[in-house]
Amino acid sequence: FAKAQVGVVHYGHIESPGLGSAIGKDYNAYLTFNALKSYYVTAKDSLENIQNQLSSNSYTSKNGEKSVISNGSIVSIQGNQVGFNRKENTLSWNVKEGKMYYINEENPKHNWIITKDKKKIGTYVCTKAKTVFRGRTYTVWYTEKIPLPYGPWKLNGLPGLILEAYDTNREMYLYFKS
Repeated sequence: FAKAQVGVVHYGHIESPGLGSAIGKDYNAYLTFNALKSYYVTAKDSLENIQNQLSSNSYTSKNGEKSVISNGSIVSIQGNQVGFNRKENTLSWNVKEGKMYYINEENPKHNWIITKDKKKIGTYVCTKAKTVFRGRTYTVWYTEKIPLPYGPWKLNGLPGLILEAYDTNREMYLYFKS
């Protein structure tokens, strides 16, 4: 079943570092996937949506690429991207410091604690799981109805697709739209 699946999930993506809750800019995000890879992008289409509001916080690089600084984050035409390759067990993600470049690393091993808690997100019954990743505790809700180990951002490795994820203070909050 999983080998035949190809899909796209749309998320909301809020990052509010140091603010103590999910009160930052709400970006559109999406996850595309097949049996072997996933690709997550956020802060991409939001550029067009906020360009007029933040014109004083925008700039054009030497190569002509327009970017916006929003809530301390740079929003670019490419967006913030994270790719996960199951076969190679690697993550790749982009960083923009003057120019865009990509970092490849071994996929971090998440030590998930799966609970018995359930809730419905959209039409999917989801199970709650927790992990500590890079100093923060994350809670996620995943569905086994889509039995692929993907999720938004750098969260993956469960027996189903992650539809919602947040850290303890919800300074990073990723939620299912469609």
